[in-house]
Amino acid sequence: MYRYSLLFLTLFFLIISCNKDDNGSTSEEQEADSGFFALEVGNKWAYHYFRRDNETGELTNVGALEEVEITGEEVINGETLYTVQINTSDPNNTCPICNNDPMLTTKVKDSLGYLVEVGGPIKFSSENTEDYIITDEEWGTVYRVLEPNEVQITVPVGQFVCKSNLRYAILPNGERSEGQDNLFYADGIGEVRQTFSTVNSLRILYEKHLVSYSVQ
Repeated sequence: MYRYSLLFLTLFFLIISCNKDDNGSTSEEQEADSGFFALEVGNKWAYHYFRRDNETGELTNVGALEEVEITGEEVINGETLYTVQINTSDPNNTCPICNNDPMLTTKVKDSLGYLVEVGGPIKFSSENTEDYIITDEEWGTVYRVLEPNEVQITVPVGQFVCKSNLRYAILPNGERSEGQDNLFYADGIGEVRQTFSTVNSLRILYEKHLVSYSVQ
C-alpha cells in the first residue's frame, strides 16, 4: 500500500535514440529515424534516482542506478514488439520507488502514438490528449494525460524539449487526488525525467533523471 500511495506505480522504462554521454545535449540533436519513442534494438540509457530535501528543495542522489536496453525485435500478428531489459541496482537500499526486481524483462510497442507494455498498461501518450488509465487499485484509479504544452527539461545529460504526461488519481469518493506527478519524454530521445509525490500532497519526494544514453 505504501508503494502505491507514494508512487501511483512507477514507469519502468523509456526508449531513447541518439548517441550521447554525460557531456550534454541540445534540442537540435533530438532528430530520430525510429519514431517518437526511438524503438531500436541496441538503444541504451541509464538513470539515477534523487530524493528532494523537504526544507531546502535540493536533490540528493540516493545511489540507485537503472540501466535499460532494447535487446530484441519481433513481428507478431503484424505488430512490431520490442524486448526491453531493465537492470536496477540499489546498493544502499534507499530507493523505495525503484523496481523490486533487479533484472526485469518486458515487451513494448508503439500503438497509434501510445507507448504500450505488451499485456500491460499504456506507458506514455505522445499524441492523444484523452486521459488513460494506468492501474485500478482499491485506494483509487490512476490516470495519465498528455499535457498541451511542451517544456524544456534539464537533466545531467543535457537539456531537452519534452512532452509531459501528468499522472493523478481518482479516489473512491470521486475526488481527484491533490498529489500529481509528471513523466517527461523528448522526441527521439525517450524518457528524460519523472517526478514522484504522494497521493495527498503536491510536494515532490523523488525524481528520476536521465544520466546517459546511446544508440547503435
